[in-house]
Amino acid sequence: MIPEFGVTPWGRAWLKTLESPTAARPNPLLPKARSLARNHKVQDLQTSAGRVSATVADKTPRAVEVTFDPWPKEVASAVTRALTAARSPATTPEGDLPDELIAALAVLGAELAPPQHEWATVCTCTSRHSPCAHVSACIYTLIHAVDEQPAVAITLRTNLNPDNSIDASAVRTDIDINDLDPQTFYNAAFKTRLPQDIT
Repeated sequence: MIPEFGVTPWGRAWLKTLESPTAARPNPLLPKARSLARNHKVQDLQTSAGRVSATVADKTPRAVEVTFDPWPKEVASAVTRALTAARSPATTPEGDLPDELIAALAVLGAELAPPQHEWATVCTCTSRHSPCAHVSACIYTLIHAVDEQPAVAITLRTNLNPDNSIDASAVRTDIDINDLDPQTFYNAAFKTRLPQDIT
């Protein structure tokens, strides 16, 4: 079965943090959070270094904010060098990053998603659960955004692109097969042999 959230290693890092198996017990509000995210109830998703915010259109609109520490300066500098070495602007679509880079970041001590105990969360609801359904829905929508543009995961932990706003309603949860370019989908450059080239 194809996963709904965390379809790339980049998004999966945040998914594992949200659905942490080390938690004392599963968060009973996660199904509601997934439903809110799935039904595009998370709006005006904003991301910047150490901060995610959104409005969740539940029965009453809820303002949500999640903050956490960015990487230390020395780690962020090392990540910048790794990005420069790994990325080829000529072949890499904007916002995309090679999955192989994740292993390099791990060696540098650059954790993509901070653990939940490092989050500071704010929501205008009165839920006693932490995180509440609205915060979790915000993170599920963030996971979709990270799956679609892995560079967002870097923005969240550094100041490389501090002004990054995402239209959550435009975050796609599926891809039309006709939108894929077979020459770039597998990140492989090859020359298509046309019929007149074949002898």
